[in-house]
Amino acid sequence: ARTLREEFGQYIVAELTVEKIKQLLEEKGDIKTILVDGIRSPYEIELFKENFENFISVSIYASPRTRFERISLRGREDDTTDFDEFMVRENRELGFGIGDVVSTTDYLIENECSLEEFKKRVAEFVEKEMD
Repeated sequence: ARTLREEFGQYIVAELTVEKIKQLLEEKGDIKTILVDGIRSPYEIELFKENFENFISVSIYASPRTRFERISLRGREDDTTDFDEFMVRENRELGFGIGDVVSTTDYLIENECSLEEFKKRVAEFVEKEMD
């Protein structure tokens, strides 16, 4: 995504995603819900709202310390175990506008809890919103 943004502009990922969703809806009209992960800016939120009348934004929030601890345990190749390096990445994400996305989201689900509790919260949210 970073490479695409550098080459084609800051919002290319969202623009391509909108095109793909429209194509899916045209091909398979019976789709009820589409989940989009990784929205990084308020402009992207507006782009989705302009193109999909039932679009809602949901942010999942955990503190930087919690996210760092989880990333450190995850063990992916691109993960860091250095908190300062992690904060550089966090600040880069904030530069995209992700803080503004979280602060203006339609719904916020807090994720400072256990995985089981988080799954329960998400399931309750989805059940409530699908009614």
